[in-house]
Parts: sequence; structure tokens; C-alpha cells
Amino acid sequence: MTDPEKEVGKEARHARRMERKKAVVDAAIAAAQQERGVLVVNTGTGKGKSSAAFGVVARALGHGQRVAVVQFVKGRTDTGEEAFFRTFAEREPGRLISL
Repeated sequence: MTDPEKEVGKEARHARRMERKKAVVDAAIAAAQQERGVLVVNTGTGKGKSSAAFGVVARALGHGQRVAVVQFVKGRTDTGEEAFFRTFAEREPGRLISL
């Protein structure tokens, strides 16, 4: 095989390899277009978890997305979050589902 023939064979193999890679990338892009839900769990000691979570909620609502919040509160029933959502539910009937 001469050098020009080797180059042509190399280019053909490279083109086939790139076609296969493109097919994989295109499939990944198509899969990424599917709508999926997101679950965010904030845990740990200290402050900031609720603030972070409700900030994400506000951002999602601002973009017209549907949002659900499940909050486990131990030993307290007078949280600020609960007060807010009770007031919101009174102002916006049907927009908030309470379990």
C-alpha cells in the first residue's frame, strides 16, 4: 500500500468513526429534550435549607413550572413557611394543594 492509499484508508476509517460518534451524541441530545421531573433534597444541620429550597420553588414558579414541596418539621408547628403557605392558600384558592 502506498502512502496516498494509506491516507485515504485512514480518512475513511476516521469518517466512519466520526459518524458513529455523531449518532451517539445526537441520541443523547434527543434524550435530553424529554421533559423530566426534578427531585431536590436539602438535608443537614444548621440554617439555610428552607431558604434555599423556597428560593428554587420561587424560581420554578416564575418560569411557569409545577412545584411540590414536602417538608418534615419535628417538634414545631408554628414555622414561618407554614404561615406563608396558609396565607397564600387563602389569597389564591385552588393554586395550592395542602396534604
